[in-house]
Amino acid sequence: MDKFFKSMCAKAAKMPSISRFVKQPQISYENIMTQNKLLEKVTKGLQSYMESKRDAFPRFYFLSDEEVLDMLAKSDDT
Repeated sequence: MDKFFKSMCAKAAKMPSISRFVKQPQISYENIMTQNKLLEKVTKGLQSYMESKRDAFPRFYFLSDEEVLDMLAKSDDT
């Protein structure tokens, strides 16, 4: 998913014409929807993980998602 969006952003930056860009075979409705479903799955998994950490450490409920992720990324036991 990450590779798909990075490659699409790189191609879009090189093509000044949006009409030419969206006619590429990779830019199909089905492909975009597949990537969107994958993104939703990843987001739900991340939310579930963060909820489990908030259940284990109630003080995390007072922090934003970004702050919790930052703390978890810096900890040794995750």
